[in-house]
Amino acid sequence: MIMVGIKEINESTKALLRNQKYNEALRNLQNELDKQPNQIDLLSLASDICRASGDYVRALDYAQRLVAHHPHDWSGYLRQAQDKLSLGQLHSYLETPATESCQPPSDPEHYRLWKTLFTIKTSLKREHWLRSHNVVDPQQDHYDGNQKTCAWQPFQYWSQGKPPEQIQAITSIWNNIFTSIGVAPIKLFNKDSALTYIKNHCPELVISFTTAFHYAIEADVFRVAYAQKNDCIWLDSDLYPQRYTKHLLKALLRSNSTTTLMFRWNSPRICNGFFISPSSSIFFANLLETTKEIDFRSLPKNKHTVISTFGPWRYNAELEKILEQHQSKFSDQSTSRTADLEDITFVNDHTFAYVTPPYTLDYKTTSASWQNSIP
Repeated sequence: MIMVGIKEINESTKALLRNQKYNEALRNLQNELDKQPNQIDLLSLASDICRASGDYVRALDYAQRLVAHHPHDWSGYLRQAQDKLSLGQLHSYLETPATESCQPPSDPEHYRLWKTLFTIKTSLKREHWLRSHNVVDPQQDHYDGNQKTCAWQPFQYWSQGKPPEQIQAITSIWNNIFTSIGVAPIKLFNKDSALTYIKNHCPELVISFTTAFHYAIEADVFRVAYAQKNDCIWLDSDLYPQRYTKHLLKALLRSNSTTTLMFRWNSPRICNGFFISPSSSIFFANLLETTKEIDFRSLPKNKHTVISTFGPWRYNAELEKILEQHQSKFSDQSTSRTADLEDITFVNDHTFAYVTPPYTLDYKTTSASWQNSIP
């Protein structure tokens, strides 16, 4: 059982962490760590602080202390593996639990990570997921400001009137990042402006957009439409940048021909909450081919429809096609226009950006959130 003093320290430290006061948070924790240097909750929180601040070297030290002093607990092994991957130690990340009494986590999200790291056999998709953890060291960033790149346009969709203040605050953070690296601010579309764009530039998706039974589907349809003719960056309204997001973006935007997709933090599953797509992207051209003229009037109004039509399942299905072609490209005589893995790079929401901010968004607790309003 955690002592009352540690509980209080944890609560005050987590408050500082939510406000991104990393140095102060670690100082707040250090006095208690000096008294109990191997206490599991303190080590875990110290690891969280170092990760959030981008100090993966120090985070790895805390993870290794967790493994050494709590070999029966699963969390140290997961933290150690993730931190090694973030540091680019792709061939030394794996250290399976040293004792049979260390049971996998019961939480389904962490169990998925456990399986991906320790039990699933290697595959090409998994290898790309592993590599997507590696962060950019800003000290090694030799970005040439005179290098010619696409005129990238970040964009978002919000149909429910003016975005809430919390969303506007996140948008402001992103726009500061984009401005600092010479990228235009986010272009926000609403239902009317998005429909006008689709009618003029991607009429194949007019039916899908106008028959969508929820604004979440409208957003999914529109991002595919806009990616057809624009060098663009899509980011969900609640996507939240991390410490090295700016440096990763600078590196990713150097290529005029590479599509960037985002894996989830705990398994090699693509999510569609962020992507970078040049107008020449074959990946998004093929997405259009497989989704055009979907009519939602004939489909059930449930989460499965949202996810499987224009949502993340569709992105993963397209990626699977690319992986299959890559595996057989030397024997396959097909001339179909399929993207090659060399045209795609990957990030993930463990090291690039959080899919939601480190605090609760008010609208997420209401029916305005599609997860709460669609069965």
